[in-house]
Amino acid sequence: MSDTTLAIQSCLERLRRHDPAARDELIALACRRLTVLAHKMLNRYDRLRRFEQTEDVAQNASLRLHRALADVQPETPADFFGLAALKIRQELQDLTRHYFGRAGNAGSAAPARTPDKSPAHALGEVGRDETGASGFEASDTTHDPAQLAQWTEFHRIVETLPDKEREVVDLLFYHGLSQAEAAAVLAVDSSTIKRRWRRARLALHDSLKDSLIDF
Repeated sequence: MSDTTLAIQSCLERLRRHDPAARDELIALACRRLTVLAHKMLNRYDRLRRFEQTEDVAQNASLRLHRALADVQPETPADFFGLAALKIRQELQDLTRHYFGRAGNAGSAAPARTPDKSPAHALGEVGRDETGASGFEASDTTHDPAQLAQWTEFHRIVETLPDKEREVVDLLFYHGLSQAEAAAVLAVDSSTIKRRWRRARLALHDSLKDSLIDF
């Protein structure tokens, strides 16, 4: 496991022992990861960047996580990673609805295909090897309302995946872990991660193929 994952494991164990400092340390660890994650996500939400900065989104997601930890105690680092990914998705979805309406104000006709900006492209760039490189880094941003709506739909559909597939999406796609790191977090071998990642991508493809932009 990575140093961060080991630190999270230690904090979770202390949290179970009712150590009052463990939650604050856990939030501090999460905030660093959420800042990186929020930066990646806002690269896809150019319209939101006119209103919200990376630090704002990360801070709001951290507050959501802090409130959630008062009611839910993750048992493992994988559970914690999943909870953190859920909170950043919820924050982005709520911000999109707040500024642009439920569908991102996607009233105009969508272009036939935008593979360099779509969820399909970003998924294709993640999990190919052990580097953990994310498609967010190399992808350009968009002002297209239809594109924003598709990304909003993408985050919603991730929530409907079976637990094992959603775990892998959380670790590889949202947290930028390599396949080897994800395997260590979930205590499975790399071939299992590959299979679950493949199933997740196929499920997302099937769910998004009829959405606003050709997937």
